[in-house]
Amino acid sequence: MKEFNQLRIALALIESYQGEVPLALYLRNEFRKTPAMGSRDRRLMRSLVNNYFRIGNFAFGLGIQERLLIANLICETEMKVNADVLEHFLPSLNPSILSLDIKGRKKKIEAFYGESFIDKLFPFPDLISGQLNKEAYILSLLVQPMLWIRIRKNHLEQVIHELKKSNIEFLQDEQSELCLGFSNSVPLNTLTSYKSGFFEIQDKSSQMSLRNLPFASGQKWWDACSGSGGKSLLLKDICENIELTVSDIRGSILVNLKERMKKAGHKKFNVMQFNAASDEVTDKKSYDGIIADVPCSGSGTWSRTPESLQFFNKKKLEDYFVPLQRKIAQNLTKGLKEGGTFAYITCSVFEAENEGNVEVIKEKSGLELISSTYMRGYSEKADTMFCAILKKSG
Repeated sequence: MKEFNQLRIALALIESYQGEVPLALYLRNEFRKTPAMGSRDRRLMRSLVNNYFRIGNFAFGLGIQERLLIANLICETEMKVNADVLEHFLPSLNPSILSLDIKGRKKKIEAFYGESFIDKLFPFPDLISGQLNKEAYILSLLVQPMLWIRIRKNHLEQVIHELKKSNIEFLQDEQSELCLGFSNSVPLNTLTSYKSGFFEIQDKSSQMSLRNLPFASGQKWWDACSGSGGKSLLLKDICENIELTVSDIRGSILVNLKERMKKAGHKKFNVMQFNAASDEVTDKKSYDGIIADVPCSGSGTWSRTPESLQFFNKKKLEDYFVPLQRKIAQNLTKGLKEGGTFAYITCSVFEAENEGNVEVIKEKSGLELISSTYMRGYSEKADTMFCAILKKSG
């Protein structure tokens, strides 16, 4: 039976994964070893393996094959479990569970094993910020987020036309008509409008992260932990005439950033390879604004990387990420003009990386907190992010 074979392949992939590289990269490398596997089968394997890790430590005492089937029963998946598969892999469960929806299956499984997904799914609930709905966030980890794009001004009609012509379903965000969501498997990079630079693939929360910053034409801004440039592109699209400097510790990713900027038609920007935690800020007191999207646990994105539920080390949060974030903030704020704006951003739900660090930044750098907010993507099939806006007096 095809379903038996699919589950066995997924089981083998799970058993050999040790968490040494991101799960997505591991699966990509494994699929290269079996070129005969079609795109539909690869998509299904990704779904099955990711779903296994989504259930965290629930029913951890069971074998991998039992937990794989539990995950398949309660997470969104393309595979439909039938009675034969259930009887073979998990005979202890009554086949009547197959007639229930996902919510009903979840309740049935919790009752059967005497465990709560809320209690077992997420390993560090005490670390989550009190400003967030912990239960809603934890349960969102069972669901694959959507793939989001940001359409450039004046290209909405062209992009929508191509999507409809290609019979691609999408969700148009209520807050911004330029923000569209898709099933995660849609190959958007094959569209002509993508190749033409009419839109960027960017999570919904990331699109919202800069909305309260006081940009003005002619100002000097620095995106100091730019990565591949998602927020730099957003900033230039919002205010083209800003004098923008972008930097990252990784030279290779800056090459990608330059290509994306060129594709989007942005030519006036400065690029430098820079370690935001330790390199000296030579342009002291010269920037109107600095954006620091700092390295973090990424816990706000764990619905996209569910392996983190088993492999993330709490000690790394305390001994590495939080101290690194404080070093970066303390170093970068030296570059602010009097009255300048500092945007501290993470994709984390942990209070220590967010509100806790903001208090330290205020104390060490003497900045005034203007506002702080969470982009609660867990309720919208998007990432959850945090942004604090601080100001230097003067």
